[in-house]
Amino acid sequence: MTSASTDHEDDAPFGESARTRNLGWLIRTTGVCALVATVLGVVVAPGMQGYASDASVEWCEHAAAVFSYAMAILAIGAVISSTTELVFTRRAESVSGALVVSGAPLVIVLLVVAMTRARVLPDAPFPWQLAIGIAIVASSVASTSAWRAMHGAHTRALAIAISVFTLAALVRIGAWEMARVAGERGSVGLGEVSRGAVTLGVVIEAVAQTVVAAWIGSRGRLGLVCSSVAAILAFGVTWGAASGAHADAPAWASALHAALAESSALPAPYALSAAQSFLSASAIFLAAAALLLRAQPAAITSAFALALVSRGGFDVPLRAIAIVAAAMWAFCAAFDERLLWAALSASPPRASIPPSTR
Repeated sequence: MTSASTDHEDDAPFGESARTRNLGWLIRTTGVCALVATVLGVVVAPGMQGYASDASVEWCEHAAAVFSYAMAILAIGAVISSTTELVFTRRAESVSGALVVSGAPLVIVLLVVAMTRARVLPDAPFPWQLAIGIAIVASSVASTSAWRAMHGAHTRALAIAISVFTLAALVRIGAWEMARVAGERGSVGLGEVSRGAVTLGVVIEAVAQTVVAAWIGSRGRLGLVCSSVAAILAFGVTWGAASGAHADAPAWASALHAALAESSALPAPYALSAAQSFLSASAIFLAAAALLLRAQPAAITSAFALALVSRGGFDVPLRAIAIVAAAMWAFCAAFDERLLWAALSASPPRASIPPSTR
């Protein structure tokens, strides 16, 4: 039995994932809703505080909540559909497939519990035990799915990006726990170690976004333009946010500074606060760039967008379901032969090396 299971896991056939192609609209809509919810809830609404009327801020927060709930519902649907795909194609019979299929429903349950608690007790702090639990489960599902997605040449870059984001999430969890214990015990040394872990997490996230930017830039002229524009816009937003830290800064710069400020229980990183702000902006622009690549399969581009939205912050329930949906769709897409050929046909041809002349 063990030998058969191992053979099935290593030599899984292609061409069985018709549902992955037929439900491409689902993962694409999920990516769009996640991007809009991130822009409204993480950037626009915090930046409007103190610079717009209370009615405008309230309307923006309401719109962000609507898109967040829509994204959660769609992401749950994407996870369920990919789970069904893994079961029907018998990939859940392998050890890694069973881990993914069993862990995904647990993430959904924890997400529903977290959202229900936030609805019933809006002013109560989010329990750190629940945050760490959902982060660990999401990391397990994402890393296992990414490992299986390495099988496909068209999903390998996506699998690498998801794996690096997962590593950043684990480092973030460790830094968070060390910061919490340091606060309880008054340990200065442990607090410094926590700051070092946060700094390492920023570096790891930068590596993940570099992988995504390189993949987008290699998708032909449109991809190169989109990745370049995303980088330029991210630099511009970061520069504007940095100038907004001064007392005499214009209102738009101060709003950007407030929007990109990391509202987190984690300590500030060593010397990389500007890089952290840049990554907050670049994740949004790169996610939009990935969604603009309509020639590429939606299962791949939207998974990139969801991975960017997660940003290695799996302790946040919506980011956890985003990375799980991205990783599981990457798992399914890796074994879809038609998606492989669709991705290859949409990619630019490689330049051939002319034969040497005598």
